[in-house]
Amino acid sequence: MNHPDILEILPLALYAETHFRFFRGFPSFLYSKEPEIIFDMPRRLEPNRDLPLILIVNDFHLFPIQPVKVSVSISAKNAPPYLLEIGKPDPYEVDHPLKEQCKTWCITISRKHLPQGEVQINARLDYRKIRKGTVSKRVFTVLNDNLRTTSKLPYRCFISDTHLPGKPFCTYGDLHCHSQFSRSHVEFGPPVQIIDSVAASCGTDFVAITDHSYDLVCDKDNYLKQDQGLSMWKCYRDTLSLKKFSAIMIPGEEISCLNSRGEVVHLNALSIEEFIPGTKDGARSNRFFDKQLTINQAVKEIHKQGGYSFAAHPGANCSALQRLLLHRGTWNLDDLKSGVEGVQALNSGFFGSWQRGKNLWIKMLQRGYRMPILAGNDAHGDFNRYRCTGKPFLKVYEDPQRYMGYALTGIYGTCHNSSEVINALRMGKTFVTNGPFATLSRSLSIEDSLISSTPLPKPPQTIYALALSTQEIGPIQHIRVICGTLGGEEETVILEKRYPAKSYDIQEIIPKDRLPQNCYLRLETEGTKENGLPLKAATSACYLGNYKG
Repeated sequence: MNHPDILEILPLALYAETHFRFFRGFPSFLYSKEPEIIFDMPRRLEPNRDLPLILIVNDFHLFPIQPVKVSVSISAKNAPPYLLEIGKPDPYEVDHPLKEQCKTWCITISRKHLPQGEVQINARLDYRKIRKGTVSKRVFTVLNDNLRTTSKLPYRCFISDTHLPGKPFCTYGDLHCHSQFSRSHVEFGPPVQIIDSVAASCGTDFVAITDHSYDLVCDKDNYLKQDQGLSMWKCYRDTLSLKKFSAIMIPGEEISCLNSRGEVVHLNALSIEEFIPGTKDGARSNRFFDKQLTINQAVKEIHKQGGYSFAAHPGANCSALQRLLLHRGTWNLDDLKSGVEGVQALNSGFFGSWQRGKNLWIKMLQRGYRMPILAGNDAHGDFNRYRCTGKPFLKVYEDPQRYMGYALTGIYGTCHNSSEVINALRMGKTFVTNGPFATLSRSLSIEDSLISSTPLPKPPQTIYALALSTQEIGPIQHIRVICGTLGGEEETVILEKRYPAKSYDIQEIIPKDRLPQNCYLRLETEGTKENGLPLKAATSACYLGNYKG
């Protein structure tokens, strides 16, 4: 089974952390006395950017190695293969707070070595093992990663000569991403500096680092123990506040809190200063942080700190084992009415969880809650492809359509810092996409977007549906402008059009005679990627007339 929705039915959605066992000697085919060695890189490269090649060696403190040489092969359809010898990666090592446990290098591959368009890249590490302080004479080799059962397929990257559609008049970001501070039995993430390098290189203007509340209370040296002094949280805050970044890095937290049925759901908080507890689904003993907050209590604390709150992947299914072992549950309408400001309906791909999350969001609109629709990827690194434990202790599952920046939150307008991003979210000036740009506008200019949570008592004379794409992303084949009313139970499609195979610039006038006096409008675009997967964008709503709610 090779489908993104497989992640919704995996028993526990564990990540590809292969050294965890319930006890010494517990049978695990994935376990080996080697560090986890993973190369990674972005899936696309912005114009005039060099390519960051990431090398992560996790659990280095348990299984130390000595890197000898990194080699890279680059191939493309219309170019001869190219072999690049990097040599020892030492000059590229990244300094970060957990470097004793997780060694990381960020190697720069000059753009001059990269042909235009889709390239395939294999990365090889030659290394020696270190045992009891002695370096082995034998040289070992890793191709792309050393995780058992993974494909070892080359990484893919599109070397682009164009920016993402709508730039520079919109800002793109990933609102759900995990760093090395989400570190536990079954997961580890990259340093924040690495996330920044990859984001800047692939055209992602902002990233919200939303590490787990149950990980941020752990001891820095032992993730099984809680630290009442919150040393991990303080280290996390220092890292995000003291470093200068190329992209806009927004500090946040993914809080485990209780829904109306007493089950754990996840709530994302952005731009908070103080830690908010939530540890019930952390699979650890809650020695110091046993009190669990309801959604409403957590939202009040976020807002008390001046932060922004949104429901994290509310359309995700919850398996029986997750309910039993992690006390997990799902979001419902009553939960979203607890003061939550936005809905992350899109979590990576446009599949089952998207449809369920979108339906919840639409029901909130019909009840007068003018909240924006948001997107993220829940990536733990995963810059090129996602890895998780498909069969616990037996097999690692890989998904090439889930990675940081695959699903994007677009903001209408240019944001220069995290405050401007948060302000735009509060104003509802968003759309979600895996490529195309879309908006409803008062003119043929994409700068005149009408998408906002502020109602328009006097709608403009003409409203346009605008959509843009590129050959890199794929053509737009279908658009729908959808209308809803306060208290209504059904939406109405007031404009629907299909287009020829190669349409990249859509401009349509919305028939005003079909609009109710007080309503909301939203736009959806559709297409198909080369691999057959959906290509979509969906806007938040604009509100016409006396749509107060």
